[in-house]
Amino acid sequence: MTVRLLKIDESTRQSEDELWRSWETSKQGILGALLDAVSAAIRHWETTKLKEKPRMSDFAHLLAAAEPGLSWEAGEFMSEYTANRQATIEAVFESDPVAVAILKFVQDRHGD
Repeated sequence: MTVRLLKIDESTRQSEDELWRSWETSKQGILGALLDAVSAAIRHWETTKLKEKPRMSDFAHLLAAAEPGLSWEAGEFMSEYTANRQATIEAVFESDPVAVAILKFVQDRHGD
């Protein structure tokens, strides 16, 4: 799973002191949200069924079960997780010159 961070624009950058002050005012809400997610995951664990089990299937099951506690639609996590995994595979593939050459060879031979 790849986590892509947004670029922080110069006008919105913070000092470490500002970051820690922001953390102090936000941490209770963050903890509450995490506990809501864990509570939902426990409550929905037995009734949550994945259509397909990806690698790290327990992780996927946990997050799918937590969806109601995260205000996500049913199936939203798996949809995003699958898209993220596919994008990661493509990025790794595209960075491999041998794989790119093989793909070009196959496409040239089959006219794709």
